[in-house]
Amino acid sequence: MGIFSRAKLSLGLLLSVAVFIGIGGNSKIAEAVTAGCDPAKYKLMKGISELRTLYDVGATEEIIPKPDSVLQLSCFSKASQISAEKGGDIFSGNFTGNLNSVIKGVVDNISGNFSSGGLMAKYGISTSPAWDTNFATCNYMTDVWNAAQNDGINTAARFLDFDEILDAADSTTPLPPTSAILQQNLSTANVGTFISDIRSALAPAAPIPLMNVDANANGYLDLCDVMTNLNGGVPPAGC
Repeated sequence: MGIFSRAKLSLGLLLSVAVFIGIGGNSKIAEAVTAGCDPAKYKLMKGISELRTLYDVGATEEIIPKPDSVLQLSCFSKASQISAEKGGDIFSGNFTGNLNSVIKGVVDNISGNFSSGGLMAKYGISTSPAWDTNFATCNYMTDVWNAAQNDGINTAARFLDFDEILDAADSTTPLPPTSAILQQNLSTANVGTFISDIRSALAPAAPIPLMNVDANANGYLDLCDVMTNLNGGVPPAGC
C-alpha cells in the first residue's frame, strides 16, 4: 500500500473516531427542558372551579327547587303497602310486617337524598314513610302542584360575588334562611384545603412605592432618595 493510500486510510479512521466521539460516543445527550405547570396554581384553579360549580348549582336549586325523586312523588311507600297488604292475601296473609324493614329503609334513604332542595322539603310536605292503615291516601303530587302555583320561584334568593361565595363557604358570613339551600351547597366545599389558598391568591398585591420623591430634599434624585423610597420613607444607614 502506498504512502498516499495509508495517509488516506488514517485520515478516514480519524474522522470516524471524531464523529463517534462527537455524536454516538456521548451516551448522555442533553435533552430540552420544558417548563411544567406550577402544582400550586393547578390546585388554586381547581379549587376556584369547584367552588364556582357548587355556587352555580346551589343558586339554580335555590331559585327554582328541583323535583323530588319519582319514587317519592309517586308514593312508593304507599304503593308498597298496598302490594304487601293485598298481594299477601293470595298466600297466608299480608306481608306488611315482613316488608316494613326493607321498604321503609329504601324510602328513608330516598327522602334523605332529596331532603334539601326538593319541592316537598320547600313546601313543608312530610315525606316520612308510615306503614299505617290509611296506606291508600297519598296527596304528594297534588300538594306539590298546589304549592308551586303560589310559590314556584324563590325571589329572595341571593346572588353573590366571589368574595361573598368565599364568606358563605367557610361560614364567615352565613347566608340568610331565604338562601338556605345555597348555604348548604356551598358548605359542602372542602374549605380547609383551598379556601385559604384562594384568599391568599386574591389578596391585593403590595403597591409599588414611588421612586421619584426627593426624600432628602437636596433638589435632585440620588441613590439615597431611591433607597429611602424603597425603605418606606425611612432613610437607610449612611443617608
